[in-house]
Amino acid sequence: MRETDARARREAHGAENRAAELSEGIERSASEGACPEITLERREMYNGKIVRVVLDQIENCRGHRSTREIVVHPGAVAILARTEEGKFLFVRQYRKPVERDLLEIPAGKREEGEAPEATAVRELREETGYGGGTWTYLGKIYTSPGMLSEGIDLYFSDAVYPVGMQQDDPDEILRVVRLDAEEVRRAVSRGELVDAKSLAALFLASQKLDLGVF
Repeated sequence: MRETDARARREAHGAENRAAELSEGIERSASEGACPEITLERREMYNGKIVRVVLDQIENCRGHRSTREIVVHPGAVAILARTEEGKFLFVRQYRKPVERDLLEIPAGKREEGEAPEATAVRELREETGYGGGTWTYLGKIYTSPGMLSEGIDLYFSDAVYPVGMQQDDPDEILRVVRLDAEEVRRAVSRGELVDAKSLAALFLASQKLDLGVF
């Protein structure tokens, strides 16, 4: 009997908390135009090397319940780098999900406990063999927030120079491509540069700095 009473109290307390959260969500939605969703239950469907896939049962600010399929990602960084000679560094590699070769700025997944700045320095060196320079934080983007939790911190690194490749990853086959501002502009206008993080970094850097690209 005591166990039943305790469970009933817990359920009532949980219902009260959800009601309070929903009330707060409704107030926020009225002022912000948003409708927050509360997770009622989460089930892990897949746990891989890089991502997890979870199934969330949610309730929105209007009390409507639904299901969300979410890919959980630890986050990443991407670097728009310009050499001392004024060339922008890109990498060309085959991307299996879209079955095509893509031109992209250097990027990589954050390791657990690693600061974004440290990840950026490491990834630039690993993928291009360049380092040094002066660094500017451009901002954070969410690549596909309707289903993916990944956020990418974007950086601009200017006047970088060769420091040597740090490691050779047999699972990552890429080629370093150096383009001047006019070549970057042509690649964008011709649809040769279609990677979202690269376009976002170019746009944000152009807003903060005079790159001569846009």
